[in-house]
Amino acid sequence: GMRGVAHKWLASYLNKRNQQVSFFSGSSSKQTISHGVPQGSILSPLLFLLYV
Repeated sequence: GMRGVAHKWLASYLNKRNQQVSFFSGSSSKQTISHGVPQGSILSPLLFLLYV
């Protein structure tokens, strides 16, 4: 597994993320995301491959 600085960096990147949906003039409340990797991130495919 990962240890040290790399583990801390990865954990901070994936933990405590929020999402909010905006549609026309309204938006939802923020929801905490507890699973998965951020969409659209260049790191997402790499993190997925490391997991598998």
